[in-house]
Formats: sequence, C-alpha cells, structure tokens
Amino acid sequence: MEAELGLNPRYIVNKTGKQISVVLRLKDYQSLIDRIQSLETEIQCRPSQPDPIIWKYTMPRKGACAYAVWKPPRLVVLKGSGVADGEAKMTKSYSKIRRSLIKNGVIEPNAHGSLIFTQDFAFSSLSAAASVVSGGSRNGDVWRDGQNRKLPDCKSALWGHR
Repeated sequence: MEAELGLNPRYIVNKTGKQISVVLRLKDYQSLIDRIQSLETEIQCRPSQPDPIIWKYTMPRKGACAYAVWKPPRLVVLKGSGVADGEAKMTKSYSKIRRSLIKNGVIEPNAHGSLIFTQDFAFSSLSAAASVVSGGSRNGDVWRDGQNRKLPDCKSALWGHR
C-alpha cells in the first residue's frame, strides 16, 4: 500500500523491534486522508441495502457511477450514485427532470464536487434514469447487472414486465 500511495513512512519500534507506531510527513498524511475520502465516495456509490439484482450504469470519463434496483414499474436509482457533471444534448423533458432534481437537492455535489444522488429516486423509465445520470440522451440498454445482462432483456424473464 505504501508504494501504491507514494508514502514514505517512518516507524517507531519497541525494544523487541516490533513496529508500534507510524510517523508520516504532513503531505503523506494528507495524501492518505484524500485516498480514504475517495474510497468512502466509492463506497457511497454502492447500494446500502442488498437487493436480488443491482443494475449499474457507468461513464468513467464523465464521473457517472450509478446503481439502481428495478421495482416494477420503476427503476430506483440509489442514494450515493454518481452523476455526470455537465449536461449535453438531451430531450427537454429529461433535462427538466435533471434540473429539478438538482434544484430540489436530490442531486448535489459531494465533498469532492462530484454530483451524487442524496436519496433514492424512482424513475418512470429506464431511459429517463440513464439520461439524468449521464447528462445526455441515453436509452435504457445501458443498465447492466453483474453478469453484463441488459435490464430491458431481463425484465420480462425475471418479472413478467416489458
């Protein structure tokens, strides 16, 4: 871990040579704190309550990492899910939903300035959820499970819905 984070620790040892404490330079300590906060953000992006199938949509370059559960007939994007910064070309209705969620505090910047859902939010369509998360027009095929199956392909087989 030291090499991964670029730390240069010094150790305090007892009489037997056992390391009992670590001393870090201030910049190394801050680097470690930043990494911990980054990991906490990643953990927040994961669902807090298990569900049989968790659907995921990611756009790493835009900072989006969203998790959702299908609760027929709605897709519920989970609290802590990451939302892409900025808004590209999208339908007026999806843009209106996105702006409303930001205005009402459902989507807010976290401590690092990245947009996240502050609470679970149910969307009436897969496309609406994907478009709000991505900041641009998307269809519902982007939601995938752990086996890389598309949510639209599984809806009828798993829940009897289209």
